[in-house]
Amino acid sequence: MIRRRLLPLAVLLALAPAAAGCGDDDKGGGSSASTPTKPATQGTSTPASTTTYQTQVQTILTSVGTAGSTLGTAAQSSKSASDIASALEKFQGSVKKAADELGKLTAPDKAQTGQDELEQVLREIADGVQPSIEAAKAGNRAKFTATFKAYQAKLDGDYRQRLTAAGAKIDQALAGQ
Repeated sequence: MIRRRLLPLAVLLALAPAAAGCGDDDKGGGSSASTPTKPATQGTSTPASTTTYQTQVQTILTSVGTAGSTLGTAAQSSKSASDIASALEKFQGSVKKAADELGKLTAPDKAQTGQDELEQVLREIADGVQPSIEAAKAGNRAKFTATFKAYQAKLDGDYRQRLTAAGAKIDQALAGQ
């Protein structure tokens, strides 16, 4: 059934906040794709603007995780390919909105590269689901299965790695502030 294939996507995207940003820098600045992390801080001397930026990035990435969870819930209750297409479109819209919001942030200078990379990956995640939406709308189970399987592979591989790398760049830049 189509909806069962969406559940791993929902789980992956629920991990997006941990995979992509502002992790604990006490262990070298990286964050783990499977381990939630706390925002990087420099004790009480952290400038308010850095703390505000970290909070904004975390809020945006949490919205992506929420979109993934919402997609999983919708997939479980779906009764048709049309329901799946609608759920995927809502997910896509949420990820695009997150990328737009991220693009509007003013990053500390050294964090800009990581932020730009993070925004780009979110845009690719949003765009990458389009073939699955089209297949679901057409009611083409075989095409949906093939396109969504390929999409999941990118989420589990390339997108996850790039989310993690972009988050680590932001973490490292903020640790140097």
